[in-house]
Amino acid sequence: MDSSNLPNTFESLGIVMEDGKPKFRLNEPAFSTVNIPLSSNLECDDETSFVVLGQSSLDFINNASLIDYQQIQEKSMAVDYKSIISTLSHEEIESKVAELLQENVKLKEMLAQNNRSMKGQFNKLMSWQEELMKVHENHKRKFSETRNMIRLLQEENMELKTKLTSTESMMNSQSSSEQSSKNLYGKHFAALTEDQMRKQCDSFASSKDLSAGFMIKRVEDEFENTSDVDVKQLLELIKRQDRDLHYRQEIISSLKAQLQIFIEKSFEPIKLQMNDNLNTQNNKNRQQFFDNFLHYNEKLSSIVKCYAAQTSRFTNIQDCLKHCIDVLKTIDIKSSSEVQEEPIKALENCRTQLINEQLQNISERQNLIMAQNQFQKIFSDYNSALHELELLREENGKPIEKLDILEQEREELMEKIKIINDEKEQLNSVKEKLIAEQLSFEQRQAGLEEEKASLNSQSMLYETEMKTLQDNMKVMQKRHDDMLELCTKLKEELQQKNIELNGIKARLAIAKDDAETISILKQQLDLYKSDFEEEQKAKQQLVTEREYLTDQLGKLRDYNQKLLVKINGPNPTSVSQEESDEHLADAFCNSCGLYKMPGHWHGPGFCQPVD
Repeated sequence: MDSSNLPNTFESLGIVMEDGKPKFRLNEPAFSTVNIPLSSNLECDDETSFVVLGQSSLDFINNASLIDYQQIQEKSMAVDYKSIISTLSHEEIESKVAELLQENVKLKEMLAQNNRSMKGQFNKLMSWQEELMKVHENHKRKFSETRNMIRLLQEENMELKTKLTSTESMMNSQSSSEQSSKNLYGKHFAALTEDQMRKQCDSFASSKDLSAGFMIKRVEDEFENTSDVDVKQLLELIKRQDRDLHYRQEIISSLKAQLQIFIEKSFEPIKLQMNDNLNTQNNKNRQQFFDNFLHYNEKLSSIVKCYAAQTSRFTNIQDCLKHCIDVLKTIDIKSSSEVQEEPIKALENCRTQLINEQLQNISERQNLIMAQNQFQKIFSDYNSALHELELLREENGKPIEKLDILEQEREELMEKIKIINDEKEQLNSVKEKLIAEQLSFEQRQAGLEEEKASLNSQSMLYETEMKTLQDNMKVMQKRHDDMLELCTKLKEELQQKNIELNGIKARLAIAKDDAETISILKQQLDLYKSDFEEEQKAKQQLVTEREYLTDQLGKLRDYNQKLLVKINGPNPTSVSQEESDEHLADAFCNSCGLYKMPGHWHGPGFCQPVD
């Protein structure tokens, strides 16, 4: 082949020429596409995020590496033997191996980081669950307390209602007993004759200075002398009514005291706290609201005091009116022929007016009780409305704070977007400059490659290629050893995973009753299972790669032998060359397929056969 056509052939195959030598790199696209996102992920925080290598990333790596191997194989089969010469130095190969090791270390660090972050998130979930259970228990306890409080308030309300109904029934029975006594008195005096009436009047006139008890006894004696059945019943009824009246007066006095205490405690002023977190306009409105609220509380407290004084005054007026009515009754009974008719009529009119005043006082007292109930209802409605307003104010304050936070975040994002756009523009300009420099460099390289083609360079290239092939064989052997060590490490990790799986199964057997822990352990088991499957796939991939490398080494060895036969031809030195080929063929172990390094023993009992 002519030396002038070699550069064109390499350029047509897409191989970069440097110093008249073809230069290409193994797995260059895989490194450029895989390592970049991994490095960016390593800069993340351990507690906020973690990287999960799923099936998609592994498939991408496998596909990329497979495409690179296929491209290399096609190029090696398509080009001439002279085009396979590579200028990769020993330092570049070592740098590639160092990059592979660094990538492996990064992957291990990512796995450890994922495990740590998963444990941290699991602990966070458990702590959040415990806090949620505590809050739930607290809400249940408060709900039970409020329910008990409502039940007690309902019981107190029922007791107050029963007391009010009992007092009303007592008052009604009192008024009915008084009316019945009046009717009996009327019937008795209507049944008496004129002589008996005159005798009673004379006796009342003569004994007007005596005490009321003596007069009652005398009247009772006179009623007994008449031996009338209605009079005896009337006296018994009067005695019984006096006892009932005394007992009811005691009950009314105790109820008055309880009513006074209840009125003082029922209308307590509402106390509120002002928050200074709102803006000026809301503070002004709230200050005005609190001023109105305090004014309303003062008015309400004054109304309560006035109501308490009015109820006490009504009770005093009622007692006074009752005393006046009793006095007028005695005067009516003691009235005789000596008393003039005009004062008697005036007293009767006064008595009727006092009775009407008493009835009016009773109706006004009922109206005041109704007003008290209405005030209490208005007060409770006002309190509930105020509480709802407080809740609405708090709920309306939360979205405003959230909007402020979102606005700040939006501004920060806009600033970041501007910075990213500026950096993108800078990167585009740098990229354009690099492309221009690359084009100029390629043009210079093409001119230099056309000037440096000769047979001497080909012989030198052949010698260097032989050295590089030997170096590549050593590198491949070293990589193969590294792969075996990685396989052993993966086996140990698999054993550890199996031990962890057995431990998890034991924990699952112990914690059968706890459904929540079982679900969490199932999730962990699925994660470990996926990790185990990925490790198996990685192991299988390593085995296939090792087989592929051994095949490639065999092909390279055969190809070297063909090249040597073509170069040397039928000459006496071919025998020595064949012996060297046989020596090269014997350099690999038949059992394990590894290169026989000096100082290493191979064969049955020394090495492990290939699966």
